[in-house]
Amino acid sequence: MGELPTLEPWGARLLSMEEVEHLLTAMVRINDQCADMSRVLDQSLAKRNQAEAERYREVRWKIETTDRVWLLTEPPDDPEFIQGSVYLVVIRSGRLIVKHKLVAA
Repeated sequence: MGELPTLEPWGARLLSMEEVEHLLTAMVRINDQCADMSRVLDQSLAKRNQAEAERYREVRWKIETTDRVWLLTEPPDDPEFIQGSVYLVVIRSGRLIVKHKLVAA
């Protein structure tokens, strides 16, 4: 597998299906592992991580091989940040299917 995609500030980047799979698999694993580690210390945090992992799984299963998948970055809200929120956007036949905000645990 390749490296995770790089992000250009305030930009858009079309991803390959390999990059999409790699990115979403990584986000599922991160949130699953955080849920496992926090289960003993903080049940509410564990539940939030489990829910986030499930959202990434749902996004992954909505994507078809013919879809165009983009990473979009917004301008930052705070001038000290390089970029704002990052979204995974799925377009199918010219229609928006998914706009999912990427959030790491």
